[in-house]
Amino acid sequence: MIWQRGSYDMTEIVQMFSVAILFTGKDTVDYRSTN
Repeated sequence: MIWQRGSYDMTEIVQMFSVAILFTGKDTVDYRSTN
């Protein structure tokens, strides 16, 4: 994955967070806030 590379630019970081949000959704935020 992306982690295997030594360096990555901001665009890849943004894509990483975007994918994470798409897969997890807001359920993760609610889960952390409730627990």
